[in-house]
Amino acid sequence: MKMSGFIPEDDDEILYNIKEIQSENNIIQVARELGLNVNRSTIPCIRIDRHKIKNGHPTMTFNPLKNTFRCWICNDVKGDVIDLVMRIKDIDRKKAIEFLAIRAGIESKKQGNPKFKGNFFPNKETIYSEVIKEINNNRGINLLGFTSLKGGTGKSLIVNNLAFSFALLLKFISDYRKNELQNVELIDLDFGKPDQRLIIGIEPKFYIEDILYNKKKNLGWNRIKEETDINSLCFVSPSPVRRSQNLFYFHKNEIIYLINDSNAKIKLADFGGGINKDILDFLHSIYAKIFVITSEETSKHAIFSLMLTMIYDQLKNAFQKEKDILEFLEKLRDCTRTGFRIDDLRFELKKLDDKRIRNGNLESFYKKEVLPIKFELGLPPRIFGEVVLGKVREEIAELKENVMELIFKGNNGSSISYNKKLSIYKRINEVVENSERLDSYVNRLDSILSKSIYGLVVNKTDSAQAWEIQSEVSEKMKHYLSQKLIYLGNLRESKSLVNISNYKMPYVIYNPEDEALEDIYHIGDNILGLKSGSIADVISSQKDYIREIKSKWGSRIKVFS
Repeated sequence: MKMSGFIPEDDDEILYNIKEIQSENNIIQVARELGLNVNRSTIPCIRIDRHKIKNGHPTMTFNPLKNTFRCWICNDVKGDVIDLVMRIKDIDRKKAIEFLAIRAGIESKKQGNPKFKGNFFPNKETIYSEVIKEINNNRGINLLGFTSLKGGTGKSLIVNNLAFSFALLLKFISDYRKNELQNVELIDLDFGKPDQRLIIGIEPKFYIEDILYNKKKNLGWNRIKEETDINSLCFVSPSPVRRSQNLFYFHKNEIIYLINDSNAKIKLADFGGGINKDILDFLHSIYAKIFVITSEETSKHAIFSLMLTMIYDQLKNAFQKEKDILEFLEKLRDCTRTGFRIDDLRFELKKLDDKRIRNGNLESFYKKEVLPIKFELGLPPRIFGEVVLGKVREEIAELKENVMELIFKGNNGSSISYNKKLSIYKRINEVVENSERLDSYVNRLDSILSKSIYGLVVNKTDSAQAWEIQSEVSEKMKHYLSQKLIYLGNLRESKSLVNISNYKMPYVIYNPEDEALEDIYHIGDNILGLKSGSIADVISSQKDYIREIKSKWGSRIKVFS
């Protein structure tokens, strides 16, 4: 889909798609990378020297849905992720855009997409230069969630070998640069049947549940990570004996927070086959979702059902108080029978948006909810004539700034009691929450649809058949759900991959030159945005190291149940 928003060309200034840069750079992640301590959505103002209130209270908030920030005390401390970089790094807009473009791996309009030729690297130095060039152009991988709706797709095998391939890649880069090693985390999130421990022959000392239920042990994420013989890869697993059928919601939130807070360069999460509330909650929090299917019709239909369920579930939560829209969502849920698509939903939402504006809901909201608080605080109204959403937004923001300033002043010098302040604070928050319901329904829909990217791997098929399968599934996703499915590659059926858990070590270590792994390496190249053959060449250059690892692994393998 083409997007507008390119900055104008000025001399040698590079053209970038601004909307793409804004959407591909998560503002909280960028803030953390720039040194801000963002554990929650509110932090102290970044303009310390000229901040209006010198008490150190957190007054600056991040809105991860809109990818924006704002200090509720300083009127001019606000904006999007580009503005944040400009303020923290003290650079101009052009440099901030270029910084974020490099971080996100977004190419300039001039540069375009390079086409590579051949796949022969004469020496290790050339391998390194080719790989690192593409790594630097890639925005980096945070968390990849691998899922399938049914067992037997080979998902766990693919995740396992990708994790070890990526670990070998990062070790290669670190060795060549002679700098700090970046890590890979293989995270098994199948709380019913965690098989990764069996595939690699490692039983962790601690499980994820030990963090959740054994608070006295005071375990953190780093303590439950089990090291492997490849020092660039760690492994995390739930217990093979499930403590409860469903995780508490705050437990899932804690796990998601711990995963996001981990400093691993690449994280791969392996979800169990099937679908339940736990899996849905996790997947909603993951940007990159990769489906693994086979040529079976049930597998293809299952993935469509999973994707539809995820989208339906998020939309239902977003529009749970809108009865008219919930009726449309029920049609979407049964789209293959009703023929009702995302495009039809967008059309209906547009009509509702137009109707709300005509019915004067905005003016009624302004008079009944905004003006009473302003009068109570002795503030004059700013809107005269037609009430429009943009002006109401500005007035609510200004009103909240006044309320926040009133709260932070304390009781000294103020005739308003603590209880009165608390009451006003609660009311302004209700106004802010209620005002969000006035947002365009269409914008709310598009915001939800933009929060995920989807990849597809086809297992147990040759390349020709896999291409036909992905075309069929992709077309169905696009037709009904208006979602793009990124094809990452196929894995041919191979006898050598049958029962490989019996080896109790990753197959990349057991037999790295097996032809079956060529497809895994190719899928890994596509995920990381590397030139085809890059991972295969890196692993080929590490034969001696892999041989040593295999010897160590084999000497300590113990049979466990």
